[in-house]
Amino acid sequence: MRIRFFFKHKKKNFFSFILSFLSHCGGVAVESGFRLGVLMIFFFLKEELNIIMRRSGTRFFILPIIMNIMMTTMMLYWLRPAGCVAAADRFFTSENQLFHGKHRYHIRGINWFGLEAGCNCPNGLWVHDTEYYINLLRSLGFNSIRIPFSYEVAVNLDAPVVAECVRADPYVQSFSTRRYLHHLFYHAGLRNMTLLLDFHRDHDQIQPYPLSLIDRGMYQNAWKNMLVEYGAYPNLIGVDVKNEPHGGINWYEWSQFVLDFIAFVDHEVSSYKGLFWVEGIEDPSDGSAWGGSFSRMGTTLGNSPDPRIVFSPHVYGVSVRGMQALYDGNAQWDTWFGFLLQYYDNLLCIGEIGGYNGGPDYTWHQNVLAYLKSKGIHDFYYWCLNPDSGDTGGVLAADWTTIDSSKTTFCEALQPIPTFLAF
Repeated sequence: MRIRFFFKHKKKNFFSFILSFLSHCGGVAVESGFRLGVLMIFFFLKEELNIIMRRSGTRFFILPIIMNIMMTTMMLYWLRPAGCVAAADRFFTSENQLFHGKHRYHIRGINWFGLEAGCNCPNGLWVHDTEYYINLLRSLGFNSIRIPFSYEVAVNLDAPVVAECVRADPYVQSFSTRRYLHHLFYHAGLRNMTLLLDFHRDHDQIQPYPLSLIDRGMYQNAWKNMLVEYGAYPNLIGVDVKNEPHGGINWYEWSQFVLDFIAFVDHEVSSYKGLFWVEGIEDPSDGSAWGGSFSRMGTTLGNSPDPRIVFSPHVYGVSVRGMQALYDGNAQWDTWFGFLLQYYDNLLCIGEIGGYNGGPDYTWHQNVLAYLKSKGIHDFYYWCLNPDSGDTGGVLAADWTTIDSSKTTFCEALQPIPTFLAF
């Protein structure tokens, strides 16, 4: 009888409480029925304590108050969506290493693209659902996913995911891009995995200059939308400022753009306390890949760059750059990015590395693997999970199911001890 009374008179207050809390946390949905069940129990017990307090008057007054506070605290804990927890520990760099609180954090990352390419979600959801891929990546030892997005996505987060792109994931078919990314953060967090957000392109292209077809205000507002929406997630490892500067941009231009962006975030989205992945540039004088060279960086980012900056060169071999890549060698990689470890304390994390890993490209993979290990460079994001990358292929074959073991073996050798933390 009491339970029936509770549901009749208290459920409105209970669900109003949930909706109010979720609204405060930016619309992140609680995706676990178990949590809701626990919440119902806590709320029922809390209401019972309130009845006891009202009936007891001054008798036994302190004990119900203490128990009431405890119940409220437990309710808030079980209600928390992943993105609403203010993590006591944050990611930071020191002496070329990455830490989360007191824990050394080792990255075995992978790129999963598609969000920037028209589907408003990562590719492959026409074959398997989101959880399939995240579970697969977790089982393969990948602890972080770099998610490319476009300017168009960032300024229109309420656009729906494309139905044809999510045929195998019916749960998300009614989602907007905004809600899908919350879904992705949530499920990555459940598996102790992090996400890196990457401003990858605009107007359907990787633009050579950051402001080729959009102005500074448009670019900054796009990032502001993303960080206001997702910046509080404790498993957001960082942001990749802009993908693959190339086509004649120099380090003075690029560094000023980076520093202006960091200052903008500090001023406009001060709640974001994360890291900034900064790529190199394509330098025609040294034959580097797009986003690959720091050779002329000098002091453009300061004598001691902001410790929140992560140096993130892109490193590609034969399948992208042709046979000339076989002649790169240790001296060339030192020139492009290896020297950074001698002069700066910032983390060096390869933002993209990969290829078909067969024939001459296999030789290149083995050469660069030996070099990176010799320099103590183990943090990276492999390009990519997707099989539909024309010049590299992916960890998955064209069926989106079969695993290319040569690529996962490379990743395991480069980062043998990825870190998995509870967020």
